[in-house]
Amino acid sequence: MSSPSLSVVTITKNEEAHLARALRSVQTLAQDRVVIDSGSTDRTVEIAKSLATTVVSHPWEGFGPQKNFARSHASGTWILHVDADEEVSTALAEEIRRVLRLPTFDFYWLPITTEFLGRPLRHLQGKNLRLFRRDTGQWDGKQVHEQIQRMDGRRVRLGDPDSGVLTTSLIHHSHYQTLAAYRARQEQYSTADAEDMLVSGRDRVGRQVRVNPRNPLSVLRFLTERAAKQFLRKFCVQRGF
Repeated sequence: MSSPSLSVVTITKNEEAHLARALRSVQTLAQDRVVIDSGSTDRTVEIAKSLATTVVSHPWEGFGPQKNFARSHASGTWILHVDADEEVSTALAEEIRRVLRLPTFDFYWLPITTEFLGRPLRHLQGKNLRLFRRDTGQWDGKQVHEQIQRMDGRRVRLGDPDSGVLTTSLIHHSHYQTLAAYRARQEQYSTADAEDMLVSGRDRVGRQVRVNPRNPLSVLRFLTERAAKQFLRKFCVQRGF
């Protein structure tokens, strides 16, 4: 049974290889399924029109603005964001239905299990804020690594008293079939990330970026310290090996 109070939103560009799977996985979950496309040249729009309830073409403005544009076309009390290369399992759909029947929080984080180079990264499972009341939150304006914030501008963080965590994973079918493809996409993301930090003076989680470009030691510490911490966390603590 679908939920009239839930809108699923997806942003796309050239996603014909993945979109149908994503939309079919939420067809019985949500009556309102919104796709915002930013100039696809393949069959993405055709597929979207056959499976979504609302399909709108909108020029690319960055991940945050694009998702907020999708939010503006949603009609449900709740919003679930699903990427075109993701899939909502039957078990996750049932858990979402159960939560929405008697919600305890305004924001819900979902575990994400990524399939990378054809294999699931079970030990590197992350959590992402994907389900929230439409009138309580929206995305910030960042080009990449956008975050959901409350309507007063305060960012929602894991563990906040108004946010909960679901137990069933959202499945992410990674685009990447080769390490070269993965590296190329990360280079695009890192450039956009750097541009956002230059403008705001803060990183993706809101921490102030303390680096003096005129001081080589300051730059070296910024480049190496964070990279080392991230490697140790992913490779050792989360057993990425």
